[in-house]
Amino acid sequence: MLAVAAILLGCSAGSGVTESDAQKVKEEFSTENYEKAMKESGRAEELEAQKQREAQYLQGAGQQDAEQR
Repeated sequence: MLAVAAILLGCSAGSGVTESDAQKVKEEFSTENYEKAMKESGRAEELEAQKQREAQYLQGAGQQDAEQR
């Protein structure tokens, strides 16, 4: 979802997309709104599992960086 916002932000120059349009997209696809929607749809467990996978991935990436130095 954040990738969509990034693409729209990157395409805003000369495309007729204003800064306020880009801001609205950024807010709509924010992490907070995503998490709220997941919880409201009864997918809180799936969200927590996703967060754990992301944390493990980020932790592994940090370890790889340290090993490469």
